[in-house]
Amino acid sequence: MSATATLEFSTLARNDLLDIARYIARDNPLRARSFVSDLREQCILLSKQPGLGVARADLAENLRMLPFSRYLIFFSETKSGILIERVLHSARNLSPLFNTSSNPVPDTSPPASRAGNPPIKTGNWPAPRPD
Repeated sequence: MSATATLEFSTLARNDLLDIARYIARDNPLRARSFVSDLREQCILLSKQPGLGVARADLAENLRMLPFSRYLIFFSETKSGILIERVLHSARNLSPLFNTSSNPVPDTSPPASRAGNPPIKTGNWPAPRPD
């Protein structure tokens, strides 16, 4: 892999970021933008230093995790770079969201309000606000 690997976001990770922004925006729209921007910057750091984070083979093969504030960035290394798999709140029950491969388990929750996007799992409670 080159010094700076390419960075890609899975559809689920993009949806996770949208959900995080929407949740924070209910109270503070400006902070929602800056927080998601900060999360993205942390992901960019992964493309420069892919060895960061810890292995999470208990959740999926070749999966790594990097914490950021109260969120967890799940990623894997690919031949071309880094794939951000999910961005989830640390209070979530993670096991049901992953299987033994590096692909997240298909989501069976009701369709999301965003037309054209796959549904994403949400807890029965709102995620706590970030720091």
